[in-house]
Amino acid sequence: MQTIENTCNDGSPRGASVSSRPIAALLASLFLLGTICVVPVAQAVHPLVMQEYSYELKVADTRWPDSARGSVSLPGCVRCKQDRYPLGAATRFLVLNQPATYREFLAAVQGGKFTAVFLSISLSSGEVTRVTVMP
Repeated sequence: MQTIENTCNDGSPRGASVSSRPIAALLASLFLLGTICVVPVAQAVHPLVMQEYSYELKVADTRWPDSARGSVSLPGCVRCKQDRYPLGAATRFLVLNQPATYREFLAAVQGGKFTAVFLSISLSSGEVTRVTVMP
């Protein structure tokens, strides 16, 4: 008859649970390292600077110039800061969030199937930076 020893090579009994001390030490080290690395970053001040503001308008409340170098007129916007905003050389025109030329944008606005216009205006220059039309 063969006998099976009930101990491991290190002398601990077979089936005994692994000591939790090394795991606890590892977790404590990781926590300490995380605290040391994260606390200075969390205390750093990173102010958010607003670059532009936006309006959501009805297409019917807007008047568009013949070319992309004019100004959009907003006669129907009572909450707008002013009633005219210049279109700049960097103004991007989007139809259903897809880039479009000014002519394509103007055709979409005048086509009657779009109801909403989103204008984004630069705080520094006052120019329209992005215009999007949506159904």
